[in-house]
Parts: sequence; structure tokens; C-alpha cells
Amino acid sequence: MKTKSLPLILLLALSIVGMLCHVSLAQPTVVSIDPAIGTAEPLETFTVNITVADVTGLNSWEIKITWNTDILAFPPTVTNGTFLSSEGDTLMYENPLQLASSYQVGETLTTNASASGSGTLATFEFQVLSAGNCTLELYDTSLYDIDGNPISHTTEDAYFYTMKPFASFIWTPDEPDVGVQVTFDASASYSPANNTIVSYSWDFGDNSTGTGMVVNHTYTATRYEPYVVNLTVTDDAAQSWWQAKELRIWHDLVAADIWPTLDWFDSVHPEAEGGDELLVLVTVVNSGTVTETFNVTLYADLNTTVVGDEIVVPWRYDNFAPLPADLPYANVTLGPNSGSAWMLIFALDVAGIPLGDYTLTADASVVSLETETANNVKTFEVTLLPALSLVPDTGIAATTIVGIFDPTSTITVTWDGTAVPTVPSPLTTDPTGSFTALISVPTQDEPGVHTVNVTDAAGNSAEATFTVLNMTGPAGPAGPAGADGADGADGATGPAGADGADGADGADGADGADGADGADGATGPAGADGADAPTEYLWASLILAIIAILIAGFGIFRKT
Repeated sequence: MKTKSLPLILLLALSIVGMLCHVSLAQPTVVSIDPAIGTAEPLETFTVNITVADVTGLNSWEIKITWNTDILAFPPTVTNGTFLSSEGDTLMYENPLQLASSYQVGETLTTNASASGSGTLATFEFQVLSAGNCTLELYDTSLYDIDGNPISHTTEDAYFYTMKPFASFIWTPDEPDVGVQVTFDASASYSPANNTIVSYSWDFGDNSTGTGMVVNHTYTATRYEPYVVNLTVTDDAAQSWWQAKELRIWHDLVAADIWPTLDWFDSVHPEAEGGDELLVLVTVVNSGTVTETFNVTLYADLNTTVVGDEIVVPWRYDNFAPLPADLPYANVTLGPNSGSAWMLIFALDVAGIPLGDYTLTADASVVSLETETANNVKTFEVTLLPALSLVPDTGIAATTIVGIFDPTSTITVTWDGTAVPTVPSPLTTDPTGSFTALISVPTQDEPGVHTVNVTDAAGNSAEATFTVLNMTGPAGPAGPAGADGADGADGATGPAGADGADGADGADGADGADGADGADGATGPAGADGADAPTEYLWASLILAIIAILIAGFGIFRKT
């Protein structure tokens, strides 16, 4: 019996060993970039494959890959591999994620199929932009089977480098200017191939050159076109590469915009009336490369052909906050390529100035070394109109006229085109252009709307309407009836009339008094017996009787 069981035991042991060997030999699924280390030179192309190894039942996949887009161009050219497509039709999608320097790619079989084993999922082709090195990193990778279940896996990244050295430099100060020494530093340059850089050659873009890892240079002229600074580095393997950067030295202020408004910049208002505060936002941009401090002045000019009559509009608000006091100009500091935003809010008070069509002129002062000055000035046309109101504007007798026109100007008032006297008279505006006057309504018997026109000596005019009320009311109700008049005098006695008819019979006499009462009648027979008492009453009486007997018996018992 023991000899028969020995082969079975050996067979079982071999089966267990076989399973253990199978488990130990199974490989984990890996998504990787191939080649793991790659090289190419600037202006060449570099190609990698996204591969999967030792996968079972793959139906769809998705990966994201990131890299240094200064060295390898974005976006790459992507084509799908044959691993899934060999099993059936597939759908591939791509999503450029440029802000993250990443690229997302995925593919799925559109048929009820899957792939197992190893193969290529996709191919990426990059344009090499510059010398240097970088890591190509896989992240957010996903593998799914035909039921949508995730397949566990690991990832392996890749490394790219060029044989040519990487040239890199910076300069200080950050805002170079004419006559200021600029230091160029190329110490960040390196050889990805672990060679040694042995020379640094500079071209400063102004027909000047230099050598060395750190060099100094001074520019002598400002210009709109940038200086192109070029650095070429060479290593001990005679490999060279370069980097070029634009360096501008430019001074230029631009008065970019004028925005007049009466509603705090909800809209543009090219017209304003007397008494208004016309806010004017001026925008100035420093389009140069150096931080500038300068003045901005806003003028209002009624006649641009006359020099010296301009009104200086005060600077009143900075970023909507009122200044401690009005200033005749704004002193501003702006960095390179920045604007004044809401900083420059001027305010034109429409009072005490002549009315009419004005030219608003914003003027940014010219700064040192600025050669393009025509754009320092910006203009905008606005019209200042008179203001007029009647208080009240409805009635029958009189009204008060309130207006703002040209300062110290004679005022004429007409009613429906006819001049009317005013109180006071003559009527003249004060130095702010304001006046108040009283006029009588000359058409009190003409109900309806009438036109009041006011004109100053400069010809500025405005109209308002006054409604004369109709004082003729509707007919009143009928009055009460008058009292009856007094009786008239008696007339003369007329002749005797004919005899009248016989009178009717008289009424019956009254009844006689009642007779005395009669004697009582005999006793009537006995009435019938009443109905029996209810049964409940009988039972209650019986119970009460029994209780009374018991009480009496108890009393006798106690005595004995």
C-alpha cells in the first residue's frame, strides 16, 4: 500500500513545484519609453516608441508624457503602434497639454477583442531644438481589459541628450541702458556628454565681441530694433553650439487712450452739462525696456489755434481713491511694458468755464533718451453744454429759472419766442456761469405746454418746457330745491251749492255687560290607571331595600 502511494506523492510534489516555478517566472506588465537612453543633435529628429511588455487581455490604454520643450519641440508627431491595431480596428485620440509641457495619447479597440504579450503602443517623433539633455517622463498611465478593469503595471522613463554642448547665459542688470555696464554670465553652460567647455565666444550685436565665461560690455545707443547677443561654446571634443538672445535698449512712452465718463466708466460720454463732474481716465504705456518716471498732464482746449488758453484739468483720483488735493499733473513710475491702468483719473468740473466743443489732450512728458515722441500725446473731442431747469415746471403764475452757462454773461429769456422780463433784470451769470431768475407766466389763460428758451451772450442756448394749468373746472352739481312760497289771500265767497246726498246709517250700539258666573258642575268619573314604572326603577328600589335590611341586621348584631 505504501509503495502504491509513493508515486502519487511525488506527482503532487512535482505539480506544486511546477506552479511555484510558473509564478516565479511570470513577468510584471511594464509600459516604457524605448530607447531608454537616446541622443540626437540640434535640428535633427529624435524618435521614441511607447511600448508595453508582458500584458494580458489589453483592450485600451492611455498615457501622458512630459519633457523639456526648450530642447525637444512641442508638439511631437504621434502615430499609433501595431500592438492593438493588429487585433482589430482602433480609435486613437491625442490631447496637447502645452501649458504643462505634456502630451496625452490614448487608444482603444472598437471591437470585442484584446491583445496579449508585448509590442509598440505609439511612436513619438520630436524636432531637436537645442543642445542639452532632458528626461522623458511617463505619468497618469492606464491599461484596461475588455471589461474596463485596470491592469496593474509599472512605468520606465527615458533620458535624452545631445553630444553638442549646451550654451546658456544671463545678463545683469535686468534692464540694461545706454552707458551702463552690462555683465554677461555663461556659467550655466555645460556638456551633456560630460566633456569640458574650453571656450566662450561672444557677439554683442553692436559690432563688438568678447571671450570668456563672464564678460562685461557697455552699449552706447538706444534703438527700437533689439541687439542680438550670441554666445558660442566649444568643448574639448571640438563640439560647439550656440545660444542667441535679443537685448533691447529702448525708451518710449505712449499716451494710449482717453476715456471721458459721467458714470464712473460704465460708458463713454463725449458730452457733459453745466454742473457735471466729467471724469477722464488717461492710459499711458511704457513700451520701452527701462523703468521710467514721468509726468502726465491733461488739458482742455476750446480753441486749438490759440496757444496759452488751455485749461489744466486736475488729477483727482488714483485707482478710484480721491487724492488729498487736486494736482495739476500726475507723477508716474512704470516698469517696462506696463500700463497705468486706473491710476490716472482726472476731473473736469463743468462750471466757471466757457461752454462749447473742447479738445482734451493728454501729454506724457518726454523722458531721457526717448526719440519717438509723437505718441506721447493723445486727444479726444468733448462738448460742454449749458444746463437749464424750471422750478416749478407746472403752474399758472410764475416759475424760477436755474441755469449754468458761460461765466459773467448776459442772459436773455423768451417765452414761446417772445422775450419776457426777469427778476433780477438785467440778468447776468456769476463767475461760475450760474444764475437764478424769476419770471411771470404771460399765458395764464392758455393751458398747455409752453417753451422757455435761455441764451447767453456767446450764443449758448437751452430750452425747457412749462405746463400752464387749466383753471376752468367742470360744472358743479344742481343746488337743493328752494322753500315753498307763502299762501295767497282768500278768494271771494262763491254761490251756494246744491243739496248733498243722504248720509249713511249710523254705527251699531255697544254690547251689554257680561252675566254672573254659573254654579260648579258635578265630580267627573275616576281617570284610568297610569303606566307601570320602568323595570330599572324596580330593581333599584329592591337593591336599596336589601341594603337597608343588611345595615339594620349589622346594627342588631353589634348590640348583641
